[in-house]
Amino acid sequence: AHCDYVLPVTTMYERDDFPLTFQPFQATPFRQATEAVVAPVGPSRQEWEIVGELIRRLSDQSRVFGVLTASGKAMQRLGIPFTPR
Repeated sequence: AHCDYVLPVTTMYERDDFPLTFQPFQATPFRQATEAVVAPVGPSRQEWEIVGELIRRLSDQSRVFGVLTASGKAMQRLGIPFTPR
């Protein structure tokens, strides 16, 4: 398999983490959160930042992406950052 683009994302040590996906399936309930321990290297960004940028750039092509972009801009005006935190 080949790809046309490689997007540099942060490693597990370069980002805050709060895994939600599989926590409800654990036998013993627990919560886990970690802070980044090193700064990101070079132009790498977190996955949610890259997805947000792609949505913003595709907002002219799709009404759904346009609504998401407008919602994000409204949140910024209210001082609510669009982050996983």
